[in-house]
Amino acid sequence: MVLAPRTQHSYAKEAAAFVDWLRPLHLRAAVENPDLLVTYLESKDEWAAVTVARNAAAIADVCHSESMYSPTDHPMFLAYLAERKRRDRKRERNIPRPILYEEMKLIHDTFPPDSNLRQLRDRALLEVGWFAALERETLAGLHVDDIQRFNGGSTWAVRIRKDRKKGTTTRLLSLDDGINALASVDEWCDAAGIKTGPIFRLARGATVGLRAMKGVVVTRTVKKYVELIGLDPAGYSANSLRHGPIGFGG
Repeated sequence: MVLAPRTQHSYAKEAAAFVDWLRPLHLRAAVENPDLLVTYLESKDEWAAVTVARNAAAIADVCHSESMYSPTDHPMFLAYLAERKRRDRKRERNIPRPILYEEMKLIHDTFPPDSNLRQLRDRALLEVGWFAALERETLAGLHVDDIQRFNGGSTWAVRIRKDRKKGTTTRLLSLDDGINALASVDEWCDAAGIKTGPIFRLARGATVGLRAMKGVVVTRTVKKYVELIGLDPAGYSANSLRHGPIGFGG
C-alpha cells in the first residue's frame, strides 16, 4: 500500500516520538517488545483509542519497512488495543448530556412570574452555571462579591476562586437577550435578603440558610428541571451546565 506524503510524514513523526521515549531505557531491540509499547501508550492516557491505533499503525509501518517484527502484531498488543477501545466507549457513556441553549430557554420559561424563594434560587443557579460554565462546587460556592458588573451591567464577570497556588481567575460574560442570568441573581438575592457571603443557599419556605449549598444540590436541581421539560434526568448532571455554552457557541 502506498501512503500519501502527508500520512508518511505523520507516521514518521509519531514513530519517532516512540523511539525518543525508548532511548533513555538503553534496551536493545526495545522497539520489538510489546510490553514497552503498551507502557508507552498507557502513559498517553489523554489519547483516544483512535489516536492510539494511529500511532500503532505508524510504528508498524516503520518496523515493516525495515523488515522488522512490529510489536503491534503481537496478540498481547492487539488485546490491549481492544481494551483501550472498550475504555473509550465506557468513558463516552459516562459523559453527561449537555443542556443546549434551546433547552435552557425552556427551563427558563418553566419559572412562573410569582416564583417562590426556592424557584428564584434555582433559576439563578441554573442560569449562572450555564452561562459561566462553572464546575458544580465552584457554582455552589459563589459569593456575592464574585460577580462583577461592567458597562452599565451589559457585561459581567464571575471570579472563580481556586487554591492558594492557582489563585483566582475571572470569566468575562455578556448578557443574553433571552435569558438574563444577572437579573435572576439580583431577584433571588433581593428576595432572600442576601447582601454578602454565599449567593446560593438552602431555602425552605421563607427561611434561607446562611451557608453555601453543597455541590450535590446543583446536580439535584439540574435533574429536576430537565425532567420538567420532558428530558430523561438520568443522562444529566451538574456538568451538563458546563457543556451547554460549548454547544451554544459561547
